Amino acid sequence: MKVLLRSDVEGLGRTGDIVDVARGHARNFLLPRGLAVEASSGVAAQAEAMQRKRALKAIEDKADAEEIVSRLDGVVIQIFATTVVCPVQVTVDVQSEV
Repeated sequence: MKVLLRSDVEGLGRTGDIVDVARGHARNFLLPRGLAVEASSGVAAQAEAMQRKRALKAIEDKADAEEIVSRLDGVVIQIFATTVVCPVQVTVDVQSEV
């Protein structure tokens, strides 16, 4: 049975994907939870719209991550802790990798 995923489903696909699943899996799990709708002839346009929305969100998320990286670039974080045996010092140098 072909279904259009309305949200990401681990091991199956992402929002907007049209996937082929067992009829029982669709009927007992995906459809009742609102994770998917049955793929009919008119859902292709809806699938494309969902995929475009997902792509725009990914672009926004990447831009946000790059901004955070630029603010943290070169920041050194030192954490001091004392244990029973000996004092411990950990230094983390933040590198910009996105």
